[in-house]
Amino acid sequence: MRRLLSTVLLILPVALGAASADPHGVFDCQDLSLVPMDFSVDYETEVQPIFTGSCANCHVSSPFPDAGLRLDPGKSYFDLVNVPSVQDGTLLRVKPFNASQSVLFSKVNCDGPLVGLRMPLDRSPLTPEAQALILDWINQGALPVPAVPDLLTRADFEARG
Repeated sequence: MRRLLSTVLLILPVALGAASADPHGVFDCQDLSLVPMDFSVDYETEVQPIFTGSCANCHVSSPFPDAGLRLDPGKSYFDLVNVPSVQDGTLLRVKPFNASQSVLFSKVNCDGPLVGLRMPLDRSPLTPEAQALILDWINQGALPVPAVPDLLTRADFEARG
């Protein structure tokens, strides 16, 4: 009896830990820490060309684009931002301000993404610079156009005496 109790006490914490583990754990993600940050990513001129060159051949405006996702110009933004993933409706394709919880970023950055397989499928991964642009764009709010910083004028500063 004592042996059974010891075994249960040893196994129980492990089992509870596994049960509470995040089912959407990602793994084998590329480190982008050495890529300089872009503080004002423009979706149309910086992000869309990545999709056009690497993704839009499968994710095109046709009756049945892969995963129901169109990544061609004029369509992609509206199919990405705040749209649930067809692979897991509890996850968003792009969750503004949170690349780590965005299916799109995990799919281009990790061999083990939040759901499904790494993209582009059966092709070389996106360059670290392209991945970093997508990361920065999402973490800046996934805006259709870059945010314009407030204009500073001389009136905003004290005169030197």
